[in-house]
Amino acid sequence: MDQSRRGQHHYPPGAFEVRPVHWQGIALEAGELFAEPSEAEQKRVDKKLRNCRGIEDVIKQFGKPDRVWPKDKDTGCSQYDFEKQFETLKLTVRVAEDGSLVPIVTGKQIKNSIEQ
Repeated sequence: MDQSRRGQHHYPPGAFEVRPVHWQGIALEAGELFAEPSEAEQKRVDKKLRNCRGIEDVIKQFGKPDRVWPKDKDTGCSQYDFEKQFETLKLTVRVAEDGSLVPIVTGKQIKNSIEQ
């Protein structure tokens, strides 16, 4: 085997195309499943997070998290989800091993099942 090609994988063109999700003839769009975070809620979250230095500060600002995920073995991060207090968004705060915060704002799930 040619040493320059070792470890390389070749796939046929189109092997990994992104396509809409179809289930029994129903195409789903992200907007049908998740809300668009409102600008007002995003600004409120940004303002509260501005002075947070650790997860204790985040909990003081937003209250008890709705869900706490244990530390991930691969990344070393734990995760705190804050959702119930918001109409349109979900705030996820990942805490790295060094204590640094990685806040993530996503649209709140509005449907959790497909109606038939």
